[in-house]
Amino acid sequence: MVPSVLVVGGTHGNECNAPWLLQQWGPSFAALQRPGLRVQTALGNPRALQCCRRYIDRDLNRSFRPDLLQGQSNSADPWEVQRARELVASFGAQGANPCQVVIDLHSTTAAMGNSLVVYGRGLSRTARATDLSTRTRS
Repeated sequence: MVPSVLVVGGTHGNECNAPWLLQQWGPSFAALQRPGLRVQTALGNPRALQCCRRYIDRDLNRSFRPDLLQGQSNSADPWEVQRARELVASFGAQGANPCQVVIDLHSTTAAMGNSLVVYGRGLSRTARATDLSTRTRS
């Protein structure tokens, strides 16, 4: 299996830099493609992006909890829970287009400079793969 990376923009609808960047890369994402690596992209929260609001019902980043992802989708569920289920069905380990790494692009007005936040399983492998020095927090 060819390793796959998912690049997500627009997780928060009021952060327009990442969706703009995805659009600039174009539909083929040729600038991202590398031999032996499959790169996919997704808009995290297209409804919130369209409304230029951080979220519609709840923060998408906080909608990937196992207790929220379980069960059947229901139109009464918060929009971001429905979207989290869609993204997991598409790109999760058992999804239609599974990926091993997700890069979720955000923008901020905080005085952070350029930053990379890495968390989850396989941190040392991810750090080696990207050749970056990272500080992680449990």
